[in-house]
Amino acid sequence: MMDMFARFRRMTGSSVLFPLGLDRNGLPIEMAVEKKFKVRLSST
Repeated sequence: MMDMFARFRRMTGSSVLFPLGLDRNGLPIEMAVEKKFKVRLSST
């Protein structure tokens, strides 16, 4: 969702600083699922 706002602002001509990798949907979520369900997800 944050990416959507950054893209919109860029399209309207605004200067936008949006560092990549700041979302919270990747590794932290995966680690929480592994811990809660006591499983190890495959890395492939």
